[in-house]
Amino acid sequence: MRIAIDMFMLQMYLFGTNTKDLFYMKHENMVNGRLQFNRHKTDRFYNIKLEPEALEIIEKYKGEKHLMWFADNCHLYRNAGYKISRKQ
Repeated sequence: MRIAIDMFMLQMYLFGTNTKDLFYMKHENMVNGRLQFNRHKTDRFYNIKLEPEALEIIEKYKGEKHLMWFADNCHLYRNAGYKISRKQ
């Protein structure tokens, strides 16, 4: 249950960033204390300041290749929710 709460809070700290956008983010999206990315749905550019609370969650669940662990071994973002709910 903790991971679901953490992912929800991270999305709120990132102004409602959805799971699909989190799925495709890489470490390179973090630039000078900000998260920079183009939203997949609208292709709009976002440049969001990373607050300490968001950084703490990112650090806790960071992946090797991607920003978040659930994207490292998953090929479809639609499976990310399943991976998140199964992690204990």
